[in-house]
Amino acid sequence: MVKLNEDCNREIMIYIRNNLKPKANGKYFKIPVLHIVRDLKQFSSEEIYLTISFLLENKLITKTNPESKTSPKATSVNGITSKGHTYIETIENQTLWYKFKKNLSINNITNLINAGFSAIQIINYLTKDI
Repeated sequence: MVKLNEDCNREIMIYIRNNLKPKANGKYFKIPVLHIVRDLKQFSSEEIYLTISFLLENKLITKTNPESKTSPKATSVNGITSKGHTYIETIENQTLWYKFKKNLSINNITNLINAGFSAIQIINYLTKDI
């Protein structure tokens, strides 16, 4: 059984941030999840689908037709929420990322963000011993 992969989670969030392109109306062009599978070959498609589901459930990203119950395979990402941007700010630095992985799970980081902690607060907490 496939488990949530923290590195896959990080890479997908950074990929989405780097590949979302704005339209003239201010919204974003969608990114089909199949494109993420195609471009992030270091992860299995199952890992990516599980991660996309996790990111949607935790409201870090948005999808086209949010009310539909489509599988991650048929989903397209069309945005990053403010929580998602906070998450990216928290996990983007490679050195800090290794410290986070050692001390916090993805679920713990998202729980802190959901509780209102900023990226700076989380980083300060985790780096106080450095």
